[in-house]
Amino acid sequence: MPITPPSSTDVHISSALTNYSEFWLQARAAFIGMEGMPNNPVQKEFDTYHTWDRADLYRDEFAVVADGGVAPDMRMTKSTDTYAATVRMLRKPITTRQQTNQDPSIQLQRRATAALMQKAMIQRDRHWVTTFFGTTIWTATGTDTTPTVKWDIAATSTPIQDIRDGIFAVSLSGLEANRITFGKRAWNTFLSNDQVLDRVSGGSTNAQPALVNRQLVAQLFELERVDVISSVFNSATPGDAEVLAPIGDDDVLIYHAPLGTSEDSPTAGMQFSWAGLTGSTDSGIRIRTYTNTERETDYVEALTAYDFKVTASELGFFIPNVTT
Repeated sequence: MPITPPSSTDVHISSALTNYSEFWLQARAAFIGMEGMPNNPVQKEFDTYHTWDRADLYRDEFAVVADGGVAPDMRMTKSTDTYAATVRMLRKPITTRQQTNQDPSIQLQRRATAALMQKAMIQRDRHWVTTFFGTTIWTATGTDTTPTVKWDIAATSTPIQDIRDGIFAVSLSGLEANRITFGKRAWNTFLSNDQVLDRVSGGSTNAQPALVNRQLVAQLFELERVDVISSVFNSATPGDAEVLAPIGDDDVLIYHAPLGTSEDSPTAGMQFSWAGLTGSTDSGIRIRTYTNTERETDYVEALTAYDFKVTASELGFFIPNVTT
């Protein structure tokens, strides 16, 4: 009987690699929801906070007083506002059979945790954009004005002046703008604009073309922070072809928001995170695993509890639709 050389399937049984897989996780830096506004970890699901009337605090009430006269009384009016953290939850079931049968490279629980965290950040970014990234939200003078010349018309557009106008408008509140957030398309257009490349060259030469980065843009506008919403969202229902789009598109928000919180720091917006809920982080996120013995199933569950709120509309300047 002839001898047949062994084939490749005779000498190797196919198995999954343990050092590589395609598990789609977006970069943490792509998301804005956790850091786009100051985060205030709160102990209760809902509560009130004090607001002091700006008109009173900015009024000049000093008066000339004659010898022996009495100083006028200063007016200082206080009110209150409220927040209410909304609780949202999502879980992934993993049955005992699945856990017993899984290959080492599958790691169902670790991947479920990572996927839930990504979905929590996607949800928070979408909520951040609907709360802060829109027309009729901000009241700084001139806000909601689409650029006269869109930024992708490079020859005549003036994105630097458009942004400076917004910075000036915020300054009329008595506080300086210190942050700017670009939608993904707006940032990409801004980077390639001729006016920007002429002013923010990054020390370019013929051998090293112009480079624009966030640090240079912050220096140009004298801002503390430049953010870009780079996260992407699939709006298709399960089973349909995916429909991907950037969560932040071609809009820009210029605003004043301290990098931290304090008792006397007005801010354009605030993130109230329910950190007091057992097991939650300062960002109001909790991941836990529990078992349903009747179903022989473990559940990896994510919870987010927070409230995004515009706390001072005068401190924001919104530029919509900067591209054609």
